[in-house]
Amino acid sequence: MKNSFPSVANFPSPQPSPLQKGRGRIVRSLDANLRQRTTRRPADVSRSAAGCSLSPAEGKREWVRGPFDGVGDSNQERTRHSIRKLKRRERRAPLAFVGLISLIAIACPAQSPWHLQAGIATNAWIVLHQGQPLLRYVFNPQQYKPYVAEFSAPGGRNILRDAPADHLHHHALMYAIKVNGLNFWEEVSGNGVERVVETSASAAGNTATLRQVIHWVAPQDAFLANTTPAALLIEHRTLVLTVDAAARESALEWKAEFEAGKKTKEVTLTGATYHGLGMRFLQEFDMLANQSYAGRKPDLTKGRQEVASAPWASVSFAAPEQPATIALVPHPANARGDGMFFSMLTAFPYLSATQGLDRQPLIYHSGDKFKLRYLVLLYPEVKSTEALEARATKWRESAP
Repeated sequence: MKNSFPSVANFPSPQPSPLQKGRGRIVRSLDANLRQRTTRRPADVSRSAAGCSLSPAEGKREWVRGPFDGVGDSNQERTRHSIRKLKRRERRAPLAFVGLISLIAIACPAQSPWHLQAGIATNAWIVLHQGQPLLRYVFNPQQYKPYVAEFSAPGGRNILRDAPADHLHHHALMYAIKVNGLNFWEEVSGNGVERVVETSASAAGNTATLRQVIHWVAPQDAFLANTTPAALLIEHRTLVLTVDAAARESALEWKAEFEAGKKTKEVTLTGATYHGLGMRFLQEFDMLANQSYAGRKPDLTKGRQEVASAPWASVSFAAPEQPATIALVPHPANARGDGMFFSMLTAFPYLSATQGLDRQPLIYHSGDKFKLRYLVLLYPEVKSTEALEARATKWRESAP
């Protein structure tokens, strides 16, 4: 099936994000607000880990140099640096308020027996299992949207790629569409912003949970003191990471509860064939990708791209030393039931779960509520179709 996903050959020379470089009148205004915000104490946010919580009054407050200052741009380097900060802070104080890009770690008396650690920051949520980083979710206010920057299975490695030069807006594992024609997928001047307004996190047993309230707003509204009246969508996002060490499985449940905002009387959800929950992979895996739609191999030869309905989809990488399989499972309670999937191999592999918004928009009125629920499974091996089918079916039969 022919689709409109831009190829590298037709893609213009990559330009830095306006929010990153501060170009344009609106962006200069955003940057001014951002600089003003950094001079004040960060807003109090509920923070908890390992099944306990602390109020701001229970911990020492201090300003420190940001952990990413002077650090290289690679995801792996940022994660290693953040983990060192996390461990040092667990040894120092119960709670610390730090600068806009500083990691906050929380040490609690009761630790998980299998050593799960979860640290939440003003711009990152990092989950470790027995010292290994499994997930890094970022929500820097200088970015257009929050997203999963790194994802690993127990004993495996991160397989996601963030902001490659050919498509700077490809953020590893991210969710974005168009709302009333406002583009939240691409990241150029005038596009929409998914603004995070509340964040909390917890961890207990083999599960870590992040909760956020996200306002989908126009760029000129991104730094209003109160974005609720300006929100096209109000999203309550919950990410639940569960680790099955015996099965060597990382299972990330992505749940989103939306409410159509009061900005307009009606919101219309549209998008390109690939808009939805999409993922981009490390460059060294590009030539190894083997895509599957619930056991059926899509025809992606000669630059073809395919959009089709399936109960689940997967990409496996038969790397000699570090193989991997990632699967994406939509819940049948989502609008339109079984999800649509977009996939391609040329000039790089890409997989996204969509709702067919390019064919038929979804329309909601102010105050209407709707939900989306996906499961992302990752293994440090090539999994069989039968194993993935059994795992996907079990989750799809769970309550919405």
